[in-house]
Amino acid sequence: MTAELAQTLAEHGIPSTESTMTTEEALVYRLLDSVAVDGGLTEEAKKEMATLLKENENAYNALSDCIVRPLNITTSSSDQGEMLPIKRSYRAIKIIEQDVQMASQIQKAGGSLDDIEENDALILNGTRAGLLAKKLFAAYDQKDINEEEGGNAAEETSQPLCLRPHIPHVNHLLKSLLEGYASAVCMAACAGGRDGVEAHLGPMLCYRSLSSASTKAAESGADLGSAASLESPLPTLAAIVTTGCTGRLSSNAATEQTRNQMMNNPMMMAQQAQEFHNSTNHLISKGHRRKFVRSLADWDLLTRLADCIDHPGTDESALYRSEAACDALLSIVDTVGFPPMPPPGVVVEAKKKKEMEESVGEEALLAPLATDDFLHHLTHCVTGGSLNNSLSASRALLGLFDLATGRSKNHSAPPALDAADADEATSEAAKAVVETVEVINKIKKSGLTASMHQRLIGSIDVLVKGIDVYALADGGSIDTRSEESDDGNGDAVRHPGHYAIKQPFTSRRLHLISLLADIVDFDNDSNADADEGKEGEKIHDHSAAKVAIDAIVALPLPPSCGGKAKDENDDVDVVYNPFPGFVDLLFAYPENNLYQIQFYRLLHSLCMTNHEDGLKVLVQKTKFVGRAIKAIKNDATVSNKGVLLRCLNALRLHSQSLSSHSFLRHYLDSHDGWKSYQATLRSNTIEQQRLGGGIPMPTLTGPPPGMMGMASLVDAINSNPLLTSEDDAEKSEELDIDLGSAYANDLGFDSTIKAFVGDDSAPHGDGTAPDGKAEGGSGSAKKKKKSKKKKKK
Repeated sequence: MTAELAQTLAEHGIPSTESTMTTEEALVYRLLDSVAVDGGLTEEAKKEMATLLKENENAYNALSDCIVRPLNITTSSSDQGEMLPIKRSYRAIKIIEQDVQMASQIQKAGGSLDDIEENDALILNGTRAGLLAKKLFAAYDQKDINEEEGGNAAEETSQPLCLRPHIPHVNHLLKSLLEGYASAVCMAACAGGRDGVEAHLGPMLCYRSLSSASTKAAESGADLGSAASLESPLPTLAAIVTTGCTGRLSSNAATEQTRNQMMNNPMMMAQQAQEFHNSTNHLISKGHRRKFVRSLADWDLLTRLADCIDHPGTDESALYRSEAACDALLSIVDTVGFPPMPPPGVVVEAKKKKEMEESVGEEALLAPLATDDFLHHLTHCVTGGSLNNSLSASRALLGLFDLATGRSKNHSAPPALDAADADEATSEAAKAVVETVEVINKIKKSGLTASMHQRLIGSIDVLVKGIDVYALADGGSIDTRSEESDDGNGDAVRHPGHYAIKQPFTSRRLHLISLLADIVDFDNDSNADADEGKEGEKIHDHSAAKVAIDAIVALPLPPSCGGKAKDENDDVDVVYNPFPGFVDLLFAYPENNLYQIQFYRLLHSLCMTNHEDGLKVLVQKTKFVGRAIKAIKNDATVSNKGVLLRCLNALRLHSQSLSSHSFLRHYLDSHDGWKSYQATLRSNTIEQQRLGGGIPMPTLTGPPPGMMGMASLVDAINSNPLLTSEDDAEKSEELDIDLGSAYANDLGFDSTIKAFVGDDSAPHGDGTAPDGKAEGGSGSAKKKKKSKKKKKK
């Protein structure tokens, strides 16, 4: 001990021969207890602490031990109480965090790691930050720490009692270290390769025990969710993994929320461009990132997270652990699989773009997404897990496949401005920016998406069993305005809007139905039709979707649709075809518009693939057409009227592209109810598309005062024939709702789908038009009707 240190100890009244702790520890604890009025350290204590930490390595270790191995001791200046170690831990974190912020600012200003090492004002350096990170990793595994039991532990030993660290503080400090010393933290995590990751990140993944504060919250009946979410180390684990793999910190979430305003705000655009430039600067070298990714891949991180969802434990916080594992899994796959997107108007240099897209072995890390072991954890949990972790598993399956296909990124591109927010020139410029944005999907480029789709098809029966659609046979919506609404429905869940739910639909079931819609809606890579010289025109390959629908149709029909009833002596669970059940749910839950979206996607997929066996089940076996027409006629205010009209129009548009030999065309042509409803269907559809709800809109002479940005909106109103005050009948004739129209495109029937005309004596096997026997669909359907008589039933 130096003479200067001994003098400092004497000034604080601390003997130089402390029996229970070192003199450096005693001085650090005394300084941490020197609290100002605002709760922080006094200015004098801050200066002395800074000097002490720079000159004495033992003092720095004592400061970090206050966080990871706090001692249950008191000093003459300390307050009493069980919160004292947590307060000291917080003050120690603030000292280190201030240092980290200075290092982060140096890097943002263009400084290098050498500049940080040479800065004398900093307490931390790369070596100290790495050692501190290892201490924090070890804090999640406290098997060697003796907790106080009964109160005799302190009397039986002369050593101060070590307490468990406050895990929320450990989580916070690790995230802070990433901002200034990302390379040191990530290299500490993977030091030793796979075994090093197991030793350092393994305790974070396996962390189970609750802190004393969380335990007391549970005992007192307080909300355990907030305590469990703060204590969970999985969000911190996700931050370390994403930073180590990409070499950059997570992008600013405000970028997505302010895209519209940026187009008209040059200062905001410049600020966002600078933030994007800073966020894409690599804080970790390529070699270090490659080593980090390889270590995580060898450790099989993604499969371990899936197992954490499948087996989250049985304690009170199991639900939050399963949800945290799901969030971490989705966050890692999202960040690693998709490079950051530039804000609107920001041009990325070719060299910078190449660095952003460059691979450091992410394919090996993401490879478990398409393995049977990984998917088995999640699909097994859907059917065999508890209600809590099955919800997390269904959300993980849906989110991962949406990321793999890029579907969840379709709306991430900067949207064009609304006409009310900018003039025509600005709107066109925004639209041009949107069209030039390219979303890079590393998951799809590596071929994992198609493999994942194939394995999900192999688990179709498990997913359908998890949906358990026929368990809702006695559920549905009750109109509380009817006199019979309360008879025998005392347990129904009431909702605003004059309806109650006898049996909840559940978000888990909605996730699985959405996943099923994604699987049958999967479209292989589209290619330009180069043979016919139509550059830019896309053709779609639905072969994978057909295989998925084949797997569903192969399931036996339920007894309600003519299927064989289950033998009472048979213990095997029969998984029935879900299509009839999906149709029943559409009418049983008319207010569930989230489900209505997925039902239309399923029907649209059957139309796109022209899967006749599937259409026979969904349309003919369930009598969907007659039930839909009846529901619309009987109640003009029915909540599912919109989706029923969309479904009927989808069948109408699809039948226009088929020959009379096809099932759907023949079925609809022989359906008396369908034929008699065509005129009403067309008029209702046109009325549905009319802006203003059918009320004639006046012609505007100019934008309102002070709202010059609405000029393009005024032009749109004046040029729209449906918004003028002319005769409605004349306007109806001007609106096209057949194939080739904007309405058909909105329903998913794009310009590549042609109306069938000509000789249908030799149609294709799927009922579509022969080569050279299709033309663009425009004008009313009456103009396309063939003169020959329709077939009768």
